[in-house]
Amino acid sequence: MSDLEELQPTTQDELAAVLAENASGPRRAVYPAGGRTAWTFGYTPEEPGVVLGTPGINRVVDYPARD
Repeated sequence: MSDLEELQPTTQDELAAVLAENASGPRRAVYPAGGRTAWTFGYTPEEPGVVLGTPGINRVVDYPARD
């Protein structure tokens, strides 16, 4: 699909700002994309939106064991 904008935040603050701006503004579909090793398998975007690349968010600060 060609109607996808790609954003690649590299910090938690950038990620939060992207999501907050989208929620209070255009409310486009958000498609998270990690390493993209299986990007063509399964679900493919059907409506215009934002591909949210997450490889730059590569540090887990807090991961509760119960999750």
